[in-house]
Amino acid sequence: MSNACDQAHAMLFLMDIEGLGPALVIHGVRDPLVPVAAGRQLASLIPGAKMDLIEGMGHDLPMALWPRFADGISAAASRA
Repeated sequence: MSNACDQAHAMLFLMDIEGLGPALVIHGVRDPLVPVAAGRQLASLIPGAKMDLIEGMGHDLPMALWPRFADGISAAASRA
């Protein structure tokens, strides 16, 4: 397990994950800072979380993808 995975697990351990509500983990496949495995682990640790793994995206939120992000966030909010 990578250091980023350990950090994701530690962060959630300190939080009340039962009270998080619906969550969407948005992660770029080409993220040079946070491994995809850490994003997947984060999503697996949050009950009911969905994962949006985006090909070609790094550690950024490109404006061209904002509609996709908004749709995903809206879908997560509607599950509340």
